[in-house]
Amino acid sequence: MDEYSRIIIEEYCMNHNSAKSKRLYNLVQKSYDINAEFTEGDGLFIEKVIA
Repeated sequence: MDEYSRIIIEEYCMNHNSAKSKRLYNLVQKSYDINAEFTEGDGLFIEKVIA
């Protein structure tokens, strides 16, 4: 994920207080960690959010 996309998503999450925004924020924070392993559920969640 490029840095600009992360910034946009982080701004969205800071301005919204929902379960979706909290999970999305956690995934963005996880994306900064090179050793982080994402689950299939994470991928499905992102796919749903993008759609």
